[in-house]
Formats: sequence, C-alpha cells, structure tokens
Amino acid sequence: MRNFAAMKKFASAATAPSFSPDAPIAFEDLSIGYGRGRRQQIVGQQLSGCLSCATLTALIGPNGCGKSTLLRTLAGLQPSLGGELYVGGERISDLRPKDLARRVSIVLTSRPEATLMTAEEVVATGRGPHTAFWGLLNARDQAAVERAMEMTSTTRFAERLFSTLSDGERQRVMLARALAQATPAILLDEPTAFLDYPSKRELMRLLSKLAHEEGKAILISTHEIEVVVETADAIWMPERDHIYKEEAPLDLQRIVDRLEASSRLLESAQSKRKI
Repeated sequence: MRNFAAMKKFASAATAPSFSPDAPIAFEDLSIGYGRGRRQQIVGQQLSGCLSCATLTALIGPNGCGKSTLLRTLAGLQPSLGGELYVGGERISDLRPKDLARRVSIVLTSRPEATLMTAEEVVATGRGPHTAFWGLLNARDQAAVERAMEMTSTTRFAERLFSTLSDGERQRVMLARALAQATPAILLDEPTAFLDYPSKRELMRLLSKLAHEEGKAILISTHEIEVVVETADAIWMPERDHIYKEEAPLDLQRIVDRLEASSRLLESAQSKRKI
C-alpha cells in the first residue's frame, strides 16, 4: 500500500510518451524479455514511447528494470515479445538487417575485438551498412569517418591502436563509429561506465551537443542521475507495465524519489516470483 502511494505521488509529473510511427524509433504496447512459450520471461510490458530528433533521452532505473533489454530490443538485437515497434516509419520486422543498420546504431558496454585495429579503422567499420559487398570505402565514406572523428575529438589518436586507448578514448571512438554509421537514432548502453566524473560530464555534454546540432535522436541508459539532470532533455524510467517519462527542466530530488519508489516495487515483484 505504501509503495502504491509513493508511485501515485508522482503521477502528475509523468506524461505518457506519445506514439508516432514516423519517428526515428516508436513503440506501443511493447513487451520485452527473453524466451518463448512457457519459458518466456517478461521484463516489461505495455511499454510505449517515441524518440524525437534533436533530443537526448536518458533511460534510468534500478538494476533489473529492463534498461539494457529495452535498448537491445529497440536496436533489433533481440526480438520483442509483443506489441508494435517502428524504426524510421516501418515495422522493424519488415526491415532487412542492412536497412535497419542505416536507421539505428547502438554502442554496447562490451568492446569489439580490435587488438590490431587503429582507432580510425574501428570508426570506419561504422560505414559497413553503406558500402558494397567488399566493404571498400569511397570518398564519401572516408569523409563521413573523418567528420565523425572531428565531432568526437578523436582525430588526434586516429593512428593509435584501439587496444592502447584509455576507457574514455575508447568510448569516444565507439561514439564516432556510431556517428559514421549516419543513423537518425543512436542508442548507447551505459556510455559513462568506467569513466571518472569529469569524463562522464564531458561525454554527456558531447551527446547533448550532437543531439541538438546534428538532429540525432539519442537514447542512453545510465545511472548518472546528477549528470543527466544537467544535460538530458528527458528521462525514461521503465517500470513493469509502463514507462515513466519526465521532460526538462528535470528535478533531481523528484527523480531520486521516483527511483527509490520504483526500486521498492521491483524488489517486491522479484520477491513474489521467488516464492
């Protein structure tokens, strides 16, 4: 009863994400999780949202609420368990892998096995969806790579081996790779993980700048609430049967209180499943 009251307290601050199939990414009544049939494990359901261009949206919430699962589902890395999911105005199920890769890019927490590749070569792999069978870069592709590296300030170590870069430098290279892919939507899973606090703020400011100046729809998952309040245009918080949404100006204390209430509900639901 106390948990319900805590959630109800914030109802007026939340607005249900509107559904617009023509947006870079839009979904309605989406169910996410793992498995099929009797082995199906639903992490979230009845989720609806719409990513807008020129917007940085932060996906926050307690561990286990489905942030990474939602990101992977929106990127087409794992299938949804129900509902509607559109990418660039078309159902994701109707898109070929190459067409999907031209509409949405994703930066995961895991790093590619690129021991003998330079930073520039890693960024160049982002042009894969735009090249012919042999993957050779033309002048347009090379220009896209160079511009992506300029925007992320990675040109200065373009010739260094990717494996020798610091965590912050690698993160910038992976972001440059996503930019070189030239997709309207960019998804990033915990991009500030393993970075020190100044680097976290610097990266978030860069993401905000790219969203606003390049017109990108950027969605990131993160635990860095204080930095999010400074830089994000909106927050999404996946909950069991909906997405709580709040737009800027963001209130730190209200978001923290909502997180605590959401965490209690998640713990309660997990306890019931174990019984």
